[in-house]
Amino acid sequence: MRAARAEAGAPTEERQVTKAIDALWSRPEREFRYAGCQLAGWFAPKASPGFVARAGRWITTDPWWDTCDPLARGCVGPVVRRHPQLRTTMDQWLSGDNLWFARGALIHMGSWKEAIDKDWVFAACLARAGDKEFFIRKAIGWILRDLAWVDPAAVVAFVEGPGASVLSGLSKREALKNLGRG
Repeated sequence: MRAARAEAGAPTEERQVTKAIDALWSRPEREFRYAGCQLAGWFAPKASPGFVARAGRWITTDPWWDTCDPLARGCVGPVVRRHPQLRTTMDQWLSGDNLWFARGALIHMGSWKEAIDKDWVFAACLARAGDKEFFIRKAIGWILRDLAWVDPAAVVAFVEGPGASVLSGLSKREALKNLGRG
């Protein structure tokens, strides 16, 4: 992928990028989808708000964590960060019945570092805390761990406070893992 990008240059036209990713997604081998995830991430800094809906289609087509996560963190997150009106879409994904949308919403801020919205993350974690699904519990722990890199005290206070009785053991362990407390 790096060699192809070096030769072709950075993707510039959203319609062509979408068409290329759709073609990659139509292939049965997952490796083509990994390439599609990379392409989506490379294009995300230039993408329109509509690109999130397209990423949602890829996230939910033959879904698994190996495509959901890079699309959520590397594509959806950067587009939502540049287009804050898409926060309502993340709220919809979070509250809906689709496991992969909910997971994507939970982790979409993972690469935002200091710009992670603590209040949204904590509310999202509480909203899905009762979920029995492994992939949701793991995502809760991962977004809290991402936040712990920039505000460890806030994460510890959340896990030991409002989250103490509602977060799963898995979510708590993942959240505190890099703090020597997991």
